[in-house]
Amino acid sequence: MEVTTFLLQQALNYSPYIAVYGGILVLVVWGTIKLTKFWSKTTTLHTDVPEIKSTLNKIHTGLTTLNQVLLEGTIIKQSCYSSGNSPRTVNELGKRVLAQSGANDLITTHADAWIRQLEERHPATLLDLEREAFRLILSRMNDADFVHVKNFAFEHPNFENTPLSYTDILFPMSLELRDLYRSRHPELKGDE
Repeated sequence: MEVTTFLLQQALNYSPYIAVYGGILVLVVWGTIKLTKFWSKTTTLHTDVPEIKSTLNKIHTGLTTLNQVLLEGTIIKQSCYSSGNSPRTVNELGKRVLAQSGANDLITTHADAWIRQLEERHPATLLDLEREAFRLILSRMNDADFVHVKNFAFEHPNFENTPLSYTDILFPMSLELRDLYRSRHPELKGDE
């Protein structure tokens, strides 16, 4: 009986410490459970990433296709700075726009780098090449090097009595880039 009384007396004396240590133990157990649940959720998240990436790739492909259709339906079809031959060529008015706007200088300056970028895209057909060249020029349209061309388009909303927009200059630029690529890659041929 004395041992039991002694143990009870000690438990009462140390009860604040026991309560603190017990509380800490409960918090540690609770934190461990939460961390375990968090860990298991984050490891299953990695299995969802490929599905998300696949979905994003499908969205990107769809937007690229839509963009190309819209471009062909507006800029390319309505271009009065190129002729609708097969392949499309820059006409005389387009050549003058390219020369006076400074676009020819841009093409000359950046031709090697842009052709390398087109090579990385591996165009399989001449139409693919034409589209990729146009995409490349459009992707560069906000570069600092294009300021002179932008200013020319702004200052000349009508060029030789023909409406002119910034993209009206960019499309003939892409045709010139396409032709430079073709001169360096004669293996890419059409049904000529």
